[in-house]
Amino acid sequence: MDEPILKSPPRVGTITVFPIKSLDGLSLEQVRVTQGGALTFDRTYALFNKTGRTVNGKKYPAIHQIRTTFDLENQNVFIQTDQDAERFNLETDQSRLEAWFSEYFKEPVFLKKNTELGFPDDDESNGPTIVSTATFKRLRVWFPHLEIGSLRQRFRANIELEDREVPFWEDHLFGKPGEKIPFRIGNLRFFGTNPCARCAVPTRDPRTGIADPEFARTLIENRKKELPSFANISQFDHFNRLCVNTVIHPDSFGKILRVHDGLTI
Repeated sequence: MDEPILKSPPRVGTITVFPIKSLDGLSLEQVRVTQGGALTFDRTYALFNKTGRTVNGKKYPAIHQIRTTFDLENQNVFIQTDQDAERFNLETDQSRLEAWFSEYFKEPVFLKKNTELGFPDDDESNGPTIVSTATFKRLRVWFPHLEIGSLRQRFRANIELEDREVPFWEDHLFGKPGEKIPFRIGNLRFFGTNPCARCAVPTRDPRTGIADPEFARTLIENRKKELPSFANISQFDHFNRLCVNTVIHPDSFGKILRVHDGLTI
C-alpha cells in the first residue's frame, strides 16, 4: 500500500561509508560533506590494476573474502582473510598495502586516493545512495534465506531511512530521466536523480563471493511486480534497480549529515 509523500518525515537511521571502494563499510553517527560533494571517507581510496581498471566486486569476486576494520582517526585499516591478518596506515603504508593486495590478487594492484570526489560508481550522481529499512524488510520476504544484514552488505547503501512502513519509499526521490528531485536531509540540500542500476555484486554472498544464480531474476521479477505507484516507471529500462542515486547541492558542501536528521521533499 502506498502512503502520502509526507506525514512525518523519515529520518536517517544509519550512515555507512566505504573508505576503500568494494571493501567493508563503517557506520558513523555523523559525517561531513567534502568540497566535491561526496561523504568524507566514502570511497576515498580505490584499487586499480596495471591497465587502470578498478579492482572491485564486479570483476574480482575474491575481494568479498577480505574483511576490513577501520580506525579513521588514526588512518589505520586492519585487513584480514582466512590466511592472513595485518594492520596498515593508509597514509604511510601505501607501498605495503599495494604489495599485500598484489599478492592477494596475484597481479600488480595500485592504491589511489581522492579526498574530494572519492571513486563513486556513478560519476554524474556522486552523492550518497539512499534506501529505506522498509525496503530491506520487503526484500527479506523475497529472499527468506537471507538475513537483513546480508542484504545490506549486498546493496552497500550510504543512507538508510527509518520511520517508513512502505517498501521502496525512497522511490519518491527521483522523477523522469534527466529530472532532479530536490529534497533536504537536516540542513543539507540534495537532488535525487535515478534508481541505482545493480551489477553482479548483490548476487554474491558478501563474505564468500559465491554467486546465487537466482538472485537477479528474483529481484527483477518482484521489483517489476511490486513497483510502487509513486515510482516514475520511465526510469526503469530494466528492473534490476534498487536504492536511489543523489547529488548534493554545492551550498551543502562542508556541512554535516547526522543520524536522526529528517528528510523533507
